[in-house]
Amino acid sequence: MPTKRIYIDSRYRMPGGTDSDFRYALKTPVEVPRGTMSWIDGVVISHAFISVIAGHNDTLFVREVYGASYADRALTIPAGDYNGYTLATAIQTILNTGSALPNAWSVAYQNGSLLFANGTSASSGGGYILPREEVENFTLVPAWGWTSNPPALSLEADACRLIGNLTRPVAAVNSAQNFLTDAIDLLPYHQLLLHSHIGAPTSQGPRGENTIVRRIVVTGSPGDLIVDHLSTQMDYIELGSQLSTLHFSLRDVDGKIVNTRGHSVAFALCLS
Repeated sequence: MPTKRIYIDSRYRMPGGTDSDFRYALKTPVEVPRGTMSWIDGVVISHAFISVIAGHNDTLFVREVYGASYADRALTIPAGDYNGYTLATAIQTILNTGSALPNAWSVAYQNGSLLFANGTSASSGGGYILPREEVENFTLVPAWGWTSNPPALSLEADACRLIGNLTRPVAAVNSAQNFLTDAIDLLPYHQLLLHSHIGAPTSQGPRGENTIVRRIVVTGSPGDLIVDHLSTQMDYIELGSQLSTLHFSLRDVDGKIVNTRGHSVAFALCLS
């Protein structure tokens, strides 16, 4: 009888690779009749994704102004799992470590948002928490790094979505005004995308890529199991003439390989 289901588990991958970027060799190559369609179903992944992931959403861009002095700072939030209160405490700690302002920063969790405050006199300056829009468009005056040499502005790992600071105006935090972010987002991923070259390029991803064979909705909390079943009959893959060695990678919407922290990725490749 022809093969109808291929059950794949990254623990049985070929030598090399990782659980989220691996090659898988079938014990027996599968001949695929012309016109065969396939789909990915029953995806199972351990939810091992903490709130702040190093190199993903851990960088806070801050400008501090005091008199004629400008200090631009790229601050790293320690990787870990947070709630609103512990996140506020962690950010307050890194803001006050090496700050160029005469008054201390305070950060409080308030109704799903973060409230930033600093008592520096408004006539002398204050601090600015840069939103994602500013990190992306580089419109600061004077330019970022004008009087210091901080890491360059980059969306690679910015924490703007984490703290709810995407499109807010760049406003000083000082004795005259505080700064309240929009809602924080403690989920580093909302969806994951399984990539492969096993079939014809019939999909188009957020960045225009055509190798996505499955979208996986991230549910639950760290320690839970993500189980994602097929939700539409349109999510099929047009296969070639033979399946032998298969390559899969689990990526975020920016196309970066996701670290499953040693946990496997499993799913069924169904043929019809």
